[in-house]
Parts: sequence; structure tokens; C-alpha cells
Amino acid sequence: MIENLTLIRNILFKWFIMGVAYYLLVVLIYIFCKDFYADMMEMLFMIEPEESYEIMVSFIAMIKISLILLGLFPVLALHWTIKTLPQETK
Repeated sequence: MIENLTLIRNILFKWFIMGVAYYLLVVLIYIFCKDFYADMMEMLFMIEPEESYEIMVSFIAMIKISLILLGLFPVLALHWTIKTLPQETK
């Protein structure tokens, strides 16, 4: 049972780390290419630059919240559960 929980925890932790890397990439691209992004949104979808900034900031916030709620909290809970379970002896 502990092996299964450890496997799930490790998979979720790797998913969380990849999500954080993606989050940092998105934030850096947004910071350095904000004007290009706004121009492309206006040209392709007729969205004003102010609205496109709000959309992108909302997307970044959604990524951060989902990483914490779906990635970090389950990893911490599984880690705590594994540490509190009695260790099986061979």
C-alpha cells in the first residue's frame, strides 16, 4: 500500500514541477512579449489590448491556483500520510 501511495505522490510531484516550469515560461513570455501578444490578439480576434491583458493575467492566476490546489496540496497530503503510516518490515 505504501508503494502505491509513494508512486502516486511521485507522479503528482513531477506533474507539479513540470507545471511550475510551464508557469514560469508563460510568465516570462508574457512579461517580455506583452505588446506583441496584445497586437496579435487585436489583429486575430478583435480584442482590445486592455482586455487581452486581463485575459492573460486571469490565465496566469488560474494556472497558479490549479497548480497549488491540484498539485501541491495532494502531494503534501500523500507525503504526510506516507510518513505517518507504520513502515512495513521485510
